[in-house]
Amino acid sequence: MTTKTLLIVLGLANIPVYVLVGWVFFNNLAGFLECFGISLTPEYKVTFNRDVQVDVFWAKMKIFFFLLVCALAVYGEYRLIHKYFLS
Repeated sequence: MTTKTLLIVLGLANIPVYVLVGWVFFNNLAGFLECFGISLTPEYKVTFNRDVQVDVFWAKMKIFFFLLVCALAVYGEYRLIHKYFLS
């Protein structure tokens, strides 16, 4: 099995993990979509209200850490499989 195939299989097999991590970060699908929409909003459209800027910052941080945890889960599993089963 090639590296690319293994990463694709792990990425698809981890969908329940992504859902669990998303639930921890966002509580529900509406929270995820709200953070995703806020993080895609261009900066010049955001008002200069300090509260809005803090909300945008936290929305972007939630999305960043969600993606980071999901990527680290796949990478960690890949390293374990590669070390113990493919070497």
